[in-house]
Amino acid sequence: MEPNQVITEQEEVTQTPSAAPVGYNPGPSVEASRTVVNSAYNPTPAGRETSRTVEQGYDSSGQQTTRTASRYVSRPRPQGEELVRRIIILVAGLIQLVITARIILLLLDAKTTSSLVDAVYNVSNIFVTPFNGILQADAVKSASSTLDVSAVLALVCWTILEMVIFWGMNIFRRGQANIA
Repeated sequence: MEPNQVITEQEEVTQTPSAAPVGYNPGPSVEASRTVVNSAYNPTPAGRETSRTVEQGYDSSGQQTTRTASRYVSRPRPQGEELVRRIIILVAGLIQLVITARIILLLLDAKTTSSLVDAVYNVSNIFVTPFNGILQADAVKSASSTLDVSAVLALVCWTILEMVIFWGMNIFRRGQANIA
């Protein structure tokens, strides 16, 4: 179950005063005769899932019973801390994706004349430039492919920064302390 998920269940049991069918013998079972009228899963546009089951049968005294069980599951939109957390995940994921694409394109010796390759290099350069010159070698070349060591270092550092941000957010998170 998701953190913001709200589940509402409603169950209704009614008895209809009607005679049992001719030859009805409940025997050892309480619900000897049971018919499921409707059982469905219906996602609604508002993000609410509903399922409803209607069962008709007879109880041990021969009275007809109808049991209706409904379940409504709503997922409200994320707010506050959860929204900030999702935005950080999106931004960090995009940064990691661009840097990884740069590493792969350099390893495959992609042509810089392609506008897509050039765009990936230009965008990723924003995130890789602060890490240029930290190590003795910024790149390792073999034949025509290049391993951009600065980009690998940048990928690791941006991932660590993302983890530190989440760690900092968890310090200020409201909630109950685990007391052993």
